Amino acid sequence: MNSLTLENFRLHTFFHLDFIKNFILITGVNGSGKTSILEAINLLSTTKSFRTNDDLDLINNDARTLFSKVSMNLDDNKYEIVLTKNSKRVFINELEVNKFSNYFGQFGVVVFSSDDLHYIKGFPGERRKFFDMMFSQFDQEYLRCLIAYKNIIKQKNILLKDGSNNFMTIEAINTLVLRKSMILHNYRQKFIDLINLELNSDFNIKYLAAFDEERELEKTLIHEQKREFQYRVAIYGAHRDDYAFYFQKQEASIYASAGQARLLMINVKLAFLRVLKKITTKRILLLLDDILSELDKANQSYILSCIPNDTYVFITDTKNIRYKKGFPVQRVNLKGELKNEQ
Repeated sequence: MNSLTLENFRLHTFFHLDFIKNFILITGVNGSGKTSILEAINLLSTTKSFRTNDDLDLINNDARTLFSKVSMNLDDNKYEIVLTKNSKRVFINELEVNKFSNYFGQFGVVVFSSDDLHYIKGFPGERRKFFDMMFSQFDQEYLRCLIAYKNIIKQKNILLKDGSNNFMTIEAINTLVLRKSMILHNYRQKFIDLINLELNSDFNIKYLAAFDEERELEKTLIHEQKREFQYRVAIYGAHRDDYAFYFQKQEASIYASAGQARLLMINVKLAFLRVLKKITTKRILLLLDDILSELDKANQSYILSCIPNDTYVFITDTKNIRYKKGFPVQRVNLKGELKNEQ
């Protein structure tokens, strides 16, 4: 049976859940650990939390031994991550995987949380990270190219900060910056187009590329090289891309209300799910953390009707939700009660 187990994870000293139904509704009061369950599932797919950049935050403070373990049995495979104060180890079927990039995305995951709303008005770097995480699930080649590109930019910044004015070395690195930037540029435009095709006319995403074509970036890297030496940082390339969200043809960062922003981001995540299902055969889990707050009843009904029946769906709320009539729901209350509803 497919199942999830948490040990010393956040406030859960031990939690186990068998997936009896496709739709799993997790209820409980605020602070009872509902979101932590979704966080553990996301960690098992991407090796990262969607709430923190510090893995130490995931380890239960009361644990006598400073470690945390999360595991999932899914479709005849077992995925496991063990966290300690100084390490993170990942396993598939009890065998350790040495590279996180080889573990990443063994099963797909699409997560919505209230924290996603800050991507609309937040900094460009946050939006790039948001879309990079999504696009890496679309294609492993994108992930590999992204990792390589970040390493190239890191090396370039080291040289620029050194202040040695090694123009020949920088020129050689710029050749790699140009090549990888174009690959990422093409992937990003392709993936944004795919997501937009799955959105209705009220919603849209624009890819704001830092450059329009290869020749433009090539010229910039040549003619603005002195400026990069002046500021001692890599200024030009795909790491300067950005994205903009639109609601009813207006930029959401300026005009969207809190409820409209929430509705926009939920639809973006559902569109991402539909694209992922079209381009991959792997199992996909949909994680929805408190999606209904700040939505009126009409939009609540609309969102619930869009949730697919053939996908594992984990949804959290402080109260029970009435879902599609006749649809099998597994209800889990973190006080320990568990009930199946037909």
